[in-house]
Amino acid sequence: MKSTLIVAKLLFLLPFILVKSYGQAPDKVLVAFYNIENFFDTIDSPYTQDSEFTPTSAKEWNSVKYYNKLDKIASVIAAINGHRDSETGPDIIGFCEVENSSVLKDIINYKTLKTEGYKYIHTDSPDERGIDVALMYKPKSFTPEHWISYTLHLMNPVSGKNDHTRDQLVVGGLLNNRNTCFIINHWPSRSGGQIKSEPNRIAAALLTKHIADSVLKSDSTTQLIIMGDFNDDPDDISLARYLNVKPDTDNLKDWEFYNPLYSEFSSGYGSLCYRDVWNLFDQIIVNDELLKNYSIEKSQIFAPDYLKEQEGRYKNYPFRTFAGSKYLGGYSDHLPVYIQLKKNNN
Repeated sequence: MKSTLIVAKLLFLLPFILVKSYGQAPDKVLVAFYNIENFFDTIDSPYTQDSEFTPTSAKEWNSVKYYNKLDKIASVIAAINGHRDSETGPDIIGFCEVENSSVLKDIINYKTLKTEGYKYIHTDSPDERGIDVALMYKPKSFTPEHWISYTLHLMNPVSGKNDHTRDQLVVGGLLNNRNTCFIINHWPSRSGGQIKSEPNRIAAALLTKHIADSVLKSDSTTQLIIMGDFNDDPDDISLARYLNVKPDTDNLKDWEFYNPLYSEFSSGYGSLCYRDVWNLFDQIIVNDELLKNYSIEKSQIFAPDYLKEQEGRYKNYPFRTFAGSKYLGGYSDHLPVYIQLKKNNN
């Protein structure tokens, strides 16, 4: 039973006051986000409902399938480089649908990425299936100072219990010696229908907005980058009204945000496809303070042909790992998105 009464509760918010340090990030910084579709290890956890991703399940999720997916996900990350010849992979990338730290360790240590020196930040969320969000970064590009996760409380009025979902991960640090805060999201799904489930995503938007406002109240010069799978399109009310995300930078107010991927959405492109309709649920959103210091050179959905089905009924859909319990051996049911920032001369 999905919830109809939504409670978004914050116990506290730590102030984002950082100590300046030396060392410069590259003048061009690539930020990406990728929903990596149920990237579970093969071990049955006693604390979460992950049994469908075990060797004895209907999916027969075993080491061979796990390492095939690891190879594919790592290769995609390495390829998202914004055509920067000397770089492999983004400087900073957010994930959702990753089970735990062991999966992230395997990603950063995989042969395709190991030489890049990636590190990651991850916290376990109360999601019943055990899927979390995480941030992976190159230390030469971003220096994290602190992080904390916030729980979105969704109350089920029938059972009187919480409907557990993913936490929102907040990471504060330094990007080119400027205070920068990342908020990584995976908002509640559209299970039960878009309209019925919409209050859940409005509650998630209000939590994100509260976090962002608190960060900016602590330091109004903080660069904010909000990314995630929002399970809503850019023009849905959770984003457009409650989070105050705008399609352009004209007269952008301090409490508003800009979605540089909106032009992709308005042109009919998306990061996932359902019943022949493309949606752009995966987005990267920035505040006006970041736009004072960086120009956005590129904002794109990363969509090479190999990430898509090549034939059949679902041709051009994202090439996913599973369709139900049927193993397809693909990458993910979502396409990654990224923005490339270029440091201004100010």
